[in-house]
Amino acid sequence: MNEVTLVATNRRVDHRNIQFFCCYDQGQHLIYLKANDLTHPSLVGQIHVAKLQNHVRNVGCFLVMESGEKLFLPEKEMEKAICVKRTSPNKTFCQGDLFLLQIKKDALKTKDAVATAVLEITDDALCLGYPGKGISISRKATAEQKEGLLSALSGEAMARDHHILIRTEGAKKDAVEVRSHLLTLGQILDQIRKKAEVAAHPVCLYEGKSRALTFLDAFPLKEKGLTVKKILTDDEKLHQQLMESDCRSVLSEIYRDETFSLGDLYRLQTSLKELTGKTVWMKNGGNLVIEPTEALTVIDVNSARASSKKDLFAVNMEAAKAAMEQLRLRNISGIVLVDFINLKNKKEEQAVLELLRREAKEDTVKVNILGYTATGLVEITREKIHPSLNQVLTGKIYCGNI
Repeated sequence: MNEVTLVATNRRVDHRNIQFFCCYDQGQHLIYLKANDLTHPSLVGQIHVAKLQNHVRNVGCFLVMESGEKLFLPEKEMEKAICVKRTSPNKTFCQGDLFLLQIKKDALKTKDAVATAVLEITDDALCLGYPGKGISISRKATAEQKEGLLSALSGEAMARDHHILIRTEGAKKDAVEVRSHLLTLGQILDQIRKKAEVAAHPVCLYEGKSRALTFLDAFPLKEKGLTVKKILTDDEKLHQQLMESDCRSVLSEIYRDETFSLGDLYRLQTSLKELTGKTVWMKNGGNLVIEPTEALTVIDVNSARASSKKDLFAVNMEAAKAAMEQLRLRNISGIVLVDFINLKNKKEEQAVLELLRREAKEDTVKVNILGYTATGLVEITREKIHPSLNQVLTGKIYCGNI
């Protein structure tokens, strides 16, 4: 399994404190970047008692949290929603009702934060969900691991009204260790539900883990065969959290050189300048020009200073890899149109598409390569899970400069 170094550091960007998680391969090449704005903490994973304000049939419920922030529960989730206080005995959903919900997505643009009715408590080994039932095991587990755990846990009482997901790390443990994890997570859920039963108004009952620990529990590159070898950070508080957490098996080091910052050591400022720039230069002399709009992102491929203008196919092939890397590192989502240099050979055009599809498989989120449009542009869609790097760094939902 390939190993990566995770660098965790904070930097001030436009009067905001930004937390960066940067993954580097053995050649210190940046392969993954996640940025969090600590001045606007994420609510994902928190469990709240929220008050119903409005129910729109076939749409969902609109609720309010203790802070006054709005929360949306989709219609498909409403049947499973746990109501802890009803205002009217005759109505299933009535203004003022209190529901126990977990936040699934942060508010974005004009959309409210999104909730789910299924409460999940996780650690590095398990994910325990309520309500639900049954046992699932990571597809990365071996057949022997799956068979052994399913046999040992087949009569587990908690699986009758909880869904138990045994993660890849959990599949490596024996049944006794898994039961110990289950007991711990089950106790946390029970405490949350008991507190919710006596709640008289909206309140946050579970803050969840810090972003760093949540990130490491579900390390996005793990599914791509990569594992964290070492965590290097200059944040004393984060280092202490790591030393006290389930991540103790990963080597965590604190960086204390005051004369040369951790960000400078890994050229973070240079990387950010490149990833927020409009033009991306390639080794062959060609370049990409990345232009965001309100509805989509356009990438224009130019031969520019390429040494051989005749070998346009080679320029396109390098541009395909570079474009997919930029989408990953900048976390650009939605519709993307790429204007490659025109090729007369259909076989070469298909080769560009195949390379894009291979690169898409290396992404941590779902990417679809839809092919050429009638006007010769390549259309790509990329799933949106978190705000783009530009949105985090600028503090703006939409900005004219990426």
